[in-house]
Parts: sequence; C-alpha cells; structure tokens
Amino acid sequence: MQPIVATFVLALGAWTAQFNEDAQTLSLSHADANVQIVGTLSFEVEGQPWRIGVPRDAVADRLALLDPSGNAQGYLVFNAQGDRLEALVYHRTRQFYQGTLTFKGDVTFRDASFPCRTRAKTG
Repeated sequence: MQPIVATFVLALGAWTAQFNEDAQTLSLSHADANVQIVGTLSFEVEGQPWRIGVPRDAVADRLALLDPSGNAQGYLVFNAQGDRLEALVYHRTRQFYQGTLTFKGDVTFRDASFPCRTRAKTG
C-alpha cells in the first residue's frame, strides 16, 4: 500500500501555492513572471517546534498551525494583491501565543532576469 502524502494546492490569481505536509515544503509559483520560490516552512512557539499542516476543517484555503499534540491552534493564510503575495498568521479564538514563522527558500527567475537589489534592505 502506498503512503498518503498530505498536500495543499491553492491558486491565487497568477500565484500558485503548494505545500507538502510530510516534508514541510512550500512552493510558490508565479506563472506570468516565470518565477518559483521553493523551501522549508516552519513555525516555533517558545523554542518548541510546531508543525504546519493541511486544512483540518471545511476551510480549504488555509494551512493549520499544529501544536506538539497535533491540535490546530492557528492558521496560515495566503492573500494575493495583484502580483504581490502575502502570508498572514491568525490565532484561533482565545489562543494567545507568540511564535516565529520561518521560510527558508530559493528563488528561480526566468533566464532573462537579474536582481535589482544585491543587498537586502535592513530596518
């Protein structure tokens, strides 16, 4: 029997988000710009790693933030505003915690592109 791989796919305008729960990997693609960002997504609360999971309820367009017991304590939501994509973290009602969402990824641009800023903006 083949193992089940929990995946999440969401189309947001020209953006497509794909998440693999087992590998904790997120892939973001912009078809029009031929840009792809792929990497590892993680969430930590008070030094303790939480997992990110596919939706656990009827709301299929958000990822779940899972505490060490596997309970959904919050959500990661993606919004597209034109060509801009944002990720927002929401607590579940009456949940109070501070956490750090981290994405470690690599960007692949189309062949004719180049970076316009060679040093990351600080501050």
